[in-house]
Amino acid sequence: MRAKKVLAYAEQTIPAYSVPETHESGSYDIASAYAALGEKIKAITLAEHLIAEAEDYINWAFSLRGSRMKWFAMIASINSGNGINIMNS
Repeated sequence: MRAKKVLAYAEQTIPAYSVPETHESGSYDIASAYAALGEKIKAITLAEHLIAEAEDYINWAFSLRGSRMKWFAMIASINSGNGINIMNS
């Protein structure tokens, strides 16, 4: 199957140490492709890594205090485009 060959080639030529496995780098789409092709172990491994990355980012964001937190909330709202306000102000 051609899609499996493309994913294998991408895995070889673009290793995780070169391009981090994050949502922004397209890793979610790659995990979805693995899942669609029945490569469950690869899909789950990548998804678990993405979840850990997201948890780290959330923990970092909520460790901010005062004006830094307000700044982060503003940027997160702008970047997400969903209008979610994580501040109670």
